[in-house]
Amino acid sequence: MSRLSVSMPTPRFECSFDSNWGHRQSSKSVPAGTLSVKRGRQSEDSSREEISLSPHPSGFRRRMPYMTLQHRTHYREEQHLTVMVLPGGKVSSHRRSRFWHLSNLRMRPFSVAIRQRGFGVVAVRYRKRGWNGPEQSPVADARQILDRIKARNSDAQVILLGHSMGGRVAAALSGDAAVVGVIALAPWWPSGTDVGLRQRCLLRVVHGTADRWTDPDLSHAAVERARRSGFDAEWIGIDGAGHFMMRRPSLWHRLAADAVAEIAEKTTGAKAGERR
Repeated sequence: MSRLSVSMPTPRFECSFDSNWGHRQSSKSVPAGTLSVKRGRQSEDSSREEISLSPHPSGFRRRMPYMTLQHRTHYREEQHLTVMVLPGGKVSSHRRSRFWHLSNLRMRPFSVAIRQRGFGVVAVRYRKRGWNGPEQSPVADARQILDRIKARNSDAQVILLGHSMGGRVAAALSGDAAVVGVIALAPWWPSGTDVGLRQRCLLRVVHGTADRWTDPDLSHAAVERARRSGFDAEWIGIDGAGHFMMRRPSLWHRLAADAVAEIAEKTTGAKAGERR
């Protein structure tokens, strides 16, 4: 799999939503994999484009996920590609998500790494921390934000990047016409989880081989099923890494950003640093 590493100007996006997330689950031993990684160079540009995504004024009262765009500089309508960053959470919890919960904080370095490659990022925060069984609480929140991205730009193309429960949310949204890629980090994909990819949607999964919360065997099997069905899918195992991506964190960040760059180039022709 080709890896891209290009120094280009980096647009910066800031976002905040009144939403929620959470989950954990046990698992077992796992298949090992090999890695081939090239280090990326970073560059800074003083002329940064900023878009603030902030909660609706009544968002904290109504506990709804809002995405109000406030223009600080000229918004580039031609920048079609957006990466939605979906955090983890809990199996069951109706408690409200907070920005300082570890599931949210854990994803910030991924957003930074992707922005440094020149791609736009929307970091999602769900209303509730849990998946909550048939309610699938975070799916509705993420879908609402996805719909708002599409309403903003009818040509929008979206890559879903999710950790743990966020990987399950990404799987639930992967059939949307705007979704061109799914990147799942240590995804919570219980047996029977349907990763309903549409045609020409790429799948990349990164999983620690020592994960005891979510099962690497199940995510590996899901990737193999996708490949047998003709999809462009790849599973990467990080030897000895656990669920919370604390072992070799920079490697996790780099692999995620590499996957975004690869999917962007294959689906839109955009290379790292190009505003598409």
